[in-house]
Amino acid sequence: MDTDLLRQRLIDLREEKNLSQSELARQIGMDNTAISKIESRTRKVSAEELNLFSDLNFQVKCNDDNEFLIVV
Repeated sequence: MDTDLLRQRLIDLREEKNLSQSELARQIGMDNTAISKIESRTRKVSAEELNLFSDLNFQVKCNDDNEFLIVV
């Protein structure tokens, strides 16, 4: 999957849920600077982190090959 598409999808879904980066980070147990870096393309999202996003119904998942999928 295109990492820019994933990054934009995460931003869009966070904003749709009216969450700040800090609120999202707190809900999934991440540091808010990590969210900021993911959204600004200075850090990649790991498969484990992607699964944390999916737990919030962010409609993204990681398959067995660690490929990112968008669930619609």
